[in-house]
Amino acid sequence: MNGNGTLDTYGQMPGNIAVAWSASPSPLDSGARPTTKLTNVMIAKVNPPRFFRRALKLTNGRLGNIVSPGLTVASENPVYVQGDYNANSGFGNPHVACSIAADAVTLLSNNWSDRTSYLYPHDAARRDATNTWYRAAIIAGKGVHFPKPTAGSVPSNFGSDGGAHNFLRFLEDWNGRTIFYRGSMASLYYNRQAVGVFKDGDNTYNFPSTRDYASIPTSSA
Repeated sequence: MNGNGTLDTYGQMPGNIAVAWSASPSPLDSGARPTTKLTNVMIAKVNPPRFFRRALKLTNGRLGNIVSPGLTVASENPVYVQGDYNANSGFGNPHVACSIAADAVTLLSNNWSDRTSYLYPHDAARRDATNTWYRAAIIAGKGVHFPKPTAGSVPSNFGSDGGAHNFLRFLEDWNGRTIFYRGSMASLYYNRQAVGVFKDGDNTYNFPSTRDYASIPTSSA
C-alpha cells in the first residue's frame, strides 16, 4: 500500500521508516511508542500508522468506485462504512460482489461528519442521518450476554448484544430515516475490540424508522 515494495508491519516497535511529512525532530522514528505525543497535526494526517490500528473506515464505495470482480475487506478491527456502499442512492446496476469481515461493523449515513461527531459525542440528535444504501455480505462479532441487573432503572436491551436488528451498528439519529441493506449477515464469534456494553438511544443513536433489510437474490452478484 505504501508503494515501497516491502511488507511493512506495525506494532509496539516500529521500524525506522522515513516519514512523508515531519517536524524537526520528528517523533515518528524508531524510538516512537504508543504514548508518543504528536506535536503537529500534519504528522498524523499524512503518515501511516506506526502502531496497532484501532479501526478502519470505508468511504467512497458508491457504484462504479468498487471495480469488478468485487472487493472483500477483512480486518481484525471494527469497520465503519460511510455512505452508500456498492449502491448509489438505490440498488442500481452494475454492482459487484462485496463482503466485509470485521470485529464489528458500524453503518454511517451519507450525512455523517467526523467533525460533528467530535463536537457532539454525547448527543445523537445532533448527528442527523439520511437515507443510505448498503449492499455487501457481512461477517462480524457480537457482544457477550450477561444477566440483566434487577436493581434500578435498566434499559430493556441492557446485557444483550442488541439482537439481529442491531447486529449492524449505528451512531446517528435515524428517526424518520430508512436504512436500506441488501446482503447476508453472519456472526461467528464474539467481539474482541468493540466490547462496550450494548446501548441505544440518547447518546449513542436513535432507532431508524425503517430497517429495509433483505437478502441478495442468488441471481445477483
